[in-house]
Amino acid sequence: MNAARINSRYLYRLVCFASAAFAALILAQPLNAEGLAGRFEVRSADLELKDGVYHLNARIDLPITEAVRHGLVEGLPLTLEVDLDIERVRQLLPDSRVAELTQRYRLQYNAVSARYILRNENSGQQQSLPTIDAALEQSDFAWNERLRAQVDDIVRDPRKAALLKAYYRTHCKRPGYSDDYLQAFNRANVTIVDVAATPIERIERDALVTSDRRYPLDVLVLATGFHLGSSWGERAGYDIVGRDGVTLSQKWKEEVVTYHGFHVHGFPNMFFMGPHHVAATPNVTRLLTEQTTHFAFILGHMRDHGHTTVEATAEAEAEWSALARSRGEEKRQLFEQCTPGYVNNQGRLDTPNAVALHRYSPATEYFDLIAGWRAAGSFEGLAFGAS
Repeated sequence: MNAARINSRYLYRLVCFASAAFAALILAQPLNAEGLAGRFEVRSADLELKDGVYHLNARIDLPITEAVRHGLVEGLPLTLEVDLDIERVRQLLPDSRVAELTQRYRLQYNAVSARYILRNENSGQQQSLPTIDAALEQSDFAWNERLRAQVDDIVRDPRKAALLKAYYRTHCKRPGYSDDYLQAFNRANVTIVDVAATPIERIERDALVTSDRRYPLDVLVLATGFHLGSSWGERAGYDIVGRDGVTLSQKWKEEVVTYHGFHVHGFPNMFFMGPHHVAATPNVTRLLTEQTTHFAFILGHMRDHGHTTVEATAEAEAEWSALARSRGEEKRQLFEQCTPGYVNNQGRLDTPNAVALHRYSPATEYFDLIAGWRAAGSFEGLAFGAS
């Protein structure tokens, strides 16, 4: 097993343990950025040893704020510098360093051509793009081209490989992690049916019939996914009744509102652990740990001071909901360009239960924020009482 340690200077330190083609992030420690609003967020890291060469693919998101955009237009270059350490993990002996490298990318606006120049400082390769969004889009396209190339490397049948390649932006669909999925399509008894070209017409007792042929079946497994954008009552199978008989579904009929994603005004002693208004992160264990730590802190305060009720104030709820909504709106363009799926509520972003626009990002900033709230000790935004 190999370990890849990725240090983005000033901002993040990540440690990834990787097997041949899979990396799992186990540590994320945010550091303060100097002169830059926003933080890096490392979405994924993948280490592969091929023909004696280590190939490390890392997906790093950097929020581009208006201040950064203005600085670029004024002629200031934006440089991303990533320090890479590749180490071999050994059980009985200290880890040994295999290689180290500093990778630099430079983004600069050329006022004469009115275009953005994206340059790999290590290789010297550069691209000229009309907008900063186009530069970021090109970076995303390049990443997905590498994923599509991996399909060609593994799947021997060109027709199958073509159908397995995704042509949407990163994170429009939930990424799959498996060492066996693509390899399975090399089996002679595995067929891919392009239902866009030959739609399903009907399902019979022992077959599935498309517009061009009949497929005999012994078992039909329906992998239809799940309905994330439904109301609270629909998903939970019950509703929560708050003060004055108002249900949570009624409270959230027009828009989801919370304080820190945990509390809802009018629903005392309810600690909510849903996806709304909390950190958008694939590391659910970290999110649950942060949530339960926060809840325990509040419950400890109630026990020590004899409080029996707690709820968010209306003002705190409104302020936090507006902030979370603004963070979600920053990604509206991305989700609008995605094919319909659970991440964009099947393309219906403006419904109350569209989770995509109701999440706070980056996750590390959210975790720092609620940790700072606890450190302040003033319990701002909460109202305590006795029943």
